[in-house]
Amino acid sequence: MSKLTIDLLVMDDACEPYICGVRGGCTISDLQAIEKEIIENRYDHLPADGTYTIEASFFKGQYGEYGRCELAPGWEWEIIEFSPFDFGEEAAQ
Repeated sequence: MSKLTIDLLVMDDACEPYICGVRGGCTISDLQAIEKEIIENRYDHLPADGTYTIEASFFKGQYGEYGRCELAPGWEWEIIEFSPFDFGEEAAQ
């Protein structure tokens, strides 16, 4: 599977992070797995509320010469863009 570009909305006071846009081909179960991975690791990688653009790809895992799994398969993702919410201008008006 090729890389996906995902738009993610993070509003910790209101709800869990959720995927609000996808560019690339994938299944709903793939999106659910990506969203689960992001939610489980959000405090390490998503420090502020806002919208994130994330690039995700599936790592097939790494196996030794006898077929033993050395690195488990799973979704890998990285933040490529972040836009914080701008509440200051709204409050000033």
